[in-house]
Amino acid sequence: MKMWFLSSLALLLPLSAAIEIKPYYTYMDQDLELAKRNSTQLSLTNKELERWDNTAARLIQEAKLKNGQQERILAYLYSAQRDFSYLSNGKGSINPVSAHILALFFPNAILDAKGDEYSETLGSIVYNKYRARFLTEDKIVYNYPVVENETSYKGEKPFCGIWIGSYQPWGFEKSNAFRPSGPPPQDNPEWKTQLATLKSEMLKNNEKVRSTIHYWDEQADWNDIASNYMQSHKVPLQQQFQVRAVLAQALEDTKIAVYDAKYTYWTQRPHERDTAIETEIPCPNRPSYPAAFSAMGTAAATVLSTYFPENQSKWYALADEAGYSRIHAGLLLPIDHIAGERIGKQVAEAELKK
Repeated sequence: MKMWFLSSLALLLPLSAAIEIKPYYTYMDQDLELAKRNSTQLSLTNKELERWDNTAARLIQEAKLKNGQQERILAYLYSAQRDFSYLSNGKGSINPVSAHILALFFPNAILDAKGDEYSETLGSIVYNKYRARFLTEDKIVYNYPVVENETSYKGEKPFCGIWIGSYQPWGFEKSNAFRPSGPPPQDNPEWKTQLATLKSEMLKNNEKVRSTIHYWDEQADWNDIASNYMQSHKVPLQQQFQVRAVLAQALEDTKIAVYDAKYTYWTQRPHERDTAIETEIPCPNRPSYPAAFSAMGTAAATVLSTYFPENQSKWYALADEAGYSRIHAGLLLPIDHIAGERIGKQVAEAELKK
């Protein structure tokens, strides 16, 4: 298992070619005329973008949000910011649209939405698109049926993110679009092979491996990895908006697809199959198959490799590190990892085509 961590990214060089900026929604000329009637002396800045990243992070931390809610919030926020950036051609302020989007998730938060009339008008046009999506999505969310039998994942109620698979994907129609075929039957000898491989990998755990396990479990975030990389390498701000939005949508859609499969198959964790397995960190309260970390890492690597192809090997090395960290932690079997990688690749490719 290779250990790259973020420090290795400082050696990488960004792609010099321009990245095409595309909004998620189609905006009508008559709507945009409202904004065009006003002029603005403001321009979008990295400082403003960083401010809203910090605000979102603070709100998420204060609310103690878990179970995939962070990915959903950032998909909305980054997508709306990208649309505003595209429509304004880098002018104005993202304060109004950012504040309005975060207020959907944190209605009691006091947010500084200050901006000029141009930014407020254009921000409202963009916000209304995303607000309509948010309200529609909230109406269709439901908990997946709980499966309780001798071979299913046990855990404790309420299960982690049992509703996530019912969210509306950004890049494809239905959450089950990339649902993999189910894992082998319980009595299949493949499970013994899987468990033996897991135990063999865990024997390699040392201080460095354990440090990596905790890094990916407690600190690492693909949105931060991408944003920090682009800012440190002075990727133009308009291009940053595009990459951030596509990546955030891909991560959210990957989580939707993974959780759809998790709560369809209800696959047991390794320690449920073999009580001799002691995990390095607490086991998440959700089924094992397919692996979320492996899926999201592969999705992120696929998106970032598209925009920065000369760094492809590094992005995928980080994705491998994230996925294998869960195997070394005793949380997943190789079959979970492989299925997760496949979903992440499929979702990211669908996202990039949209």
